[in-house]
Amino acid sequence: PRPYTHHVRAILPDSERPDDLHVAVEAGALLRSEGAGSRWNDRVRSAPRDTHWLIADPLERRKLFSAAGDGFFESSDDGETWKRFEKGLDGTYCWGMAMSAWPSRAWVMSAATGAYAAPYEQHAISYVYRREGDGHWQRVRSGLPDSQHHRAAVIASVEGSPGVFFLSTEGPVFRSSDEGREWRELPIDWRNGRAKHAVDIAVG
Repeated sequence: PRPYTHHVRAILPDSERPDDLHVAVEAGALLRSEGAGSRWNDRVRSAPRDTHWLIADPLERRKLFSAAGDGFFESSDDGETWKRFEKGLDGTYCWGMAMSAWPSRAWVMSAATGAYAAPYEQHAISYVYRREGDGHWQRVRSGLPDSQHHRAAVIASVEGSPGVFFLSTEGPVFRSSDEGREWRELPIDWRNGRAKHAVDIAVG
């Protein structure tokens, strides 16, 4: 890819092995370091090439999940091998993703129809999906804005509150307390004016 498009989208440390790092690079690779960043392994053949987000299963740290421009990927062996899982997705240009811990085991992910539809306002069309455990992806609409003219959402789950998610697209922030099925916009008082589009979201 063009060298000026490469940038790091996510860094995933291992809570049990602090020297192990996985790094998601948009338009390029999914890299791994077993030496706290002093040495690196390039992407393996089956890994995503355009990784936008990367998370580990909170209960099984060797299980990794990647939302990527070339699809949704899963690994059960700490990134040694990867498989696609896209059943139920209309758009496979995957963007933001979050997972709720046990007992919920629910996922929420945003995806678009292509590389221009996710980040560019003039081409924007995106979707929000949910998944339970190993089930198929299901499109979510209740309480969310229309897919047209909305860039891909950023998403966060809440540690210690299974089933609670937040997402933002084109400024408004939405909350779900039922594993991503129903959403409502939060009445936030933006003192300096609401941001037009969020590039990330974190919950403290």
